[in-house]
Amino acid sequence: MGRQRLRAFSQWPSAASPTGLGIALFTALTGPLFLVAGVVFLVSSVRLIHVNALWVWSFVLIGIGIAFLLEWRYAKRSAS
Repeated sequence: MGRQRLRAFSQWPSAASPTGLGIALFTALTGPLFLVAGVVFLVSSVRLIHVNALWVWSFVLIGIGIAFLLEWRYAKRSAS
């Protein structure tokens, strides 16, 4: 039973996107973005550096917007 769930979970990007690569592209772009933001907040919380949270979240939101646009453009190109 566990293997069936794992197999179904591993195939969900192809079911959620017409190309199957759209979500993988979005995740590949935003995953490291959130990881870097988390490390910046962690380093800031132990007071090694001082970072304005507004700048970090602005960077994250701009990165998410760029990832959405790239995913949309890729899916649009693959659908035609």
